[in-house]
Amino acid sequence: MTISVVGGKEHLKTHYEKEIKARGHKMRLLLQNSRRLYKNVGNVSGIIIFTDNVSHNAAWSLTKHAKTVEIPIVRSSTSSIASLKKCINEIENGC
Repeated sequence: MTISVVGGKEHLKTHYEKEIKARGHKMRLLLQNSRRLYKNVGNVSGIIIFTDNVSHNAAWSLTKHAKTVEIPIVRSSTSSIASLKKCINEIENGC
């Protein structure tokens, strides 16, 4: 299962990777902030959006894309490791 993490903090990238890898998943981290961000998501099993680091337009376009291609999407207002764990649990349990 590949999970796309949108937003987040650059200095926590290795911690995100360790947590997702420990659960047996692959990660795709997207830190840039663009309305066309959904084009970089690709074929993933779930999307996690850290809304504190993503513009409203980018979050809106990602949500619209995820609904169109039926990808589970989870939003978190903070980009901490604890909130990442919670989001992964939601994706694993089918949102």
